[in-house]
Amino acid sequence: MEASPRKAPGGRRCWRCTVCGYMTLAEEPPDICPVCGATKDYFEPCEARSAGRETRRKIMSEREELEGLLRKKEEELNELRDARPQASCSRKDYSRPEDMTRALRIEELEDEIAEMKKRVAVG
Repeated sequence: MEASPRKAPGGRRCWRCTVCGYMTLAEEPPDICPVCGATKDYFEPCEARSAGRETRRKIMSEREELEGLLRKKEEELNELRDARPQASCSRKDYSRPEDMTRALRIEELEDEIAEMKKRVAVG
């Protein structure tokens, strides 16, 4: 007889896909894995605590990746700002196409960085 998985809060159980490692808390395993498409037969019970650890590891990994990407974008922004022509600071004052392109990229990076900082702060 198979051991029944321990119940998590709310009467749900932890289930792990043996194909891809996807974990979920539910009363029953899903009919189809949302990650790899494996059927219900490929799910096995797991400890809810291990699901929490896996989720925390994944969140921390994603956060570290996001912070690394944020640093790269900030470095690119600083390089572009350092290369900016000294005579003008406004996009409308640029007469050369490469200066206008640089100014537009600076604006894009500033917006991307602001959005990424919000995501890092929330995470």
